[in-house]
Amino acid sequence: MVAKVLAVDNDPFILEFMKDVLSPGRYELFTANDGLEALDIMDKITPDIIFVDLVMPNIGGKKLCQIIRGMERLKNAFVVILSSAIGEQEIDAEKLGVNACIAKGPIEDMARHIRWALESPDIATLRCARGEVLGADKNVQRRITNELLSMGKHNEAILEAMHEGIMEVVSRGRIVYANPMCLALLGIPERKLLGSDFFQLFSETDQPKIHASCRKTVETKSLSPNCLVRINDHELILRILPIKNQGGLSFIVMLQDITEKRRMETKLVQAKKREALGTLAGGIAHNFNNLLTAIQGYVSLLMLKDGLGQEHLDDLWKIQQCVKSGSDLTSELLKIAKGDGQKLRTTDLNGIVKNSSEMFGAGNKQIQIHRKYQKDIWLVDADVGQLEQVFLNLYINAQQAMPDGGELFLETENVTLDEKCNPSPGIEGRNYVKVSVRDTGKGIDKNIQEKIFDPFFTTKSMGSGLGLATAQNTLKSHKGMINVHSHSGKGATFEIFLPASPDQLIMENRLGERRMPVHAPFFSWKRETGLLGAAGVY
Repeated sequence: MVAKVLAVDNDPFILEFMKDVLSPGRYELFTANDGLEALDIMDKITPDIIFVDLVMPNIGGKKLCQIIRGMERLKNAFVVILSSAIGEQEIDAEKLGVNACIAKGPIEDMARHIRWALESPDIATLRCARGEVLGADKNVQRRITNELLSMGKHNEAILEAMHEGIMEVVSRGRIVYANPMCLALLGIPERKLLGSDFFQLFSETDQPKIHASCRKTVETKSLSPNCLVRINDHELILRILPIKNQGGLSFIVMLQDITEKRRMETKLVQAKKREALGTLAGGIAHNFNNLLTAIQGYVSLLMLKDGLGQEHLDDLWKIQQCVKSGSDLTSELLKIAKGDGQKLRTTDLNGIVKNSSEMFGAGNKQIQIHRKYQKDIWLVDADVGQLEQVFLNLYINAQQAMPDGGELFLETENVTLDEKCNPSPGIEGRNYVKVSVRDTGKGIDKNIQEKIFDPFFTTKSMGSGLGLATAQNTLKSHKGMINVHSHSGKGATFEIFLPASPDQLIMENRLGERRMPVHAPFFSWKRETGLLGAAGVY
């Protein structure tokens, strides 16, 4: 049986030498000038034996060995390092998956060591594992090589410590280097990334921009302007620097993750919007209510006049309804602007969800409501009226997303934020009560999900766009938060998180078990007495 041999070396003399050493009747030789070319060859064949030089352009020997051992079909290949730099580099044969190490030296000695390693692979592997390098006694360490390798290690340490992703891409668009930050941003293991097509990492939308940046940087021979791209939900700034070397043109690609920065900028913009809205609402509320009061007064006077027909009375009644809607709108604006007037009490969210959903369900028989309550739900400190309004807003949104009817799923759950979700900035503590409101409606497009909590944003022809903005503001004032998960055509899920009451947690820590809520009649911290004082909470 003829064994397939792959020799990887950027020295043409060594590749010719391998042809003379290996008998054509026993071995079929394939050659590659660098690690990148070797990967191309290994895509087409499965070599039995691989000789690898350590110092090569476009993926060095160590990286190539690691990639080889990461390929399932090459796990049994016999890998030999054949390099003159083996004396200047530390080789961890087990980590690299190397079977033998041979130092370049006199032709006769190299040929003898190569033939012996191929004829005695088990012994060669055992000696390699002990750190033995065949031909090391004839290998002369070169000071210039040692200095260059030391400089390379220094530069590599800097690249690995950088907070920017760094890649090297050769002119054919193949990736030959990536630092740890780059691998983390891309979420791709090094052995799979090296040798892959750089442009295929990006979406079809971003690819034309990147091609244009490459062309521009070649023309100007300088660092390209910032190019905004997206990978794996990361928003990145991409910059490209052309590098001319002996092998032709390559590119250094720098990736800076600005996802968190953009998120904070968005939060700042939203905060400024709310501040502006608060100023606006406070300024117009008084005058607006005066106008509504005047309109209501004139309508009331007109309705007292004799001789008005039913048609006119109906029109006046409609005006009254419009006045009431205007008054409700003013109240919503003031809630967003001030978020005050809360009457907090320690309460059970199961009861609030039950009462609000039954109220909603009574007038919406076409929607089937499913409820799942956590047993021994943690108590929360909340304004019951405000929270009922939050849930009703969510139910109404769900009903509008299901005009022909559908299903509404409500669920309460005790959670710890580090396990169940990614808490928003400013959210403190770990123990929260989560309420999920899920519908089977048309869902929310991903491109507008970040806008749905903005004041006055609405997709409805008739709507104020204040329902979700009010809900979010109410929950923030309760030190809670709201998240949304949705795909177009697949319904939407709103998740509300409210912090467990400190009284609840203190009580559980002291007693070690579930007790009556602190506001219940006859509740006492002392087991031997029952006091009525706490009943006055209401």
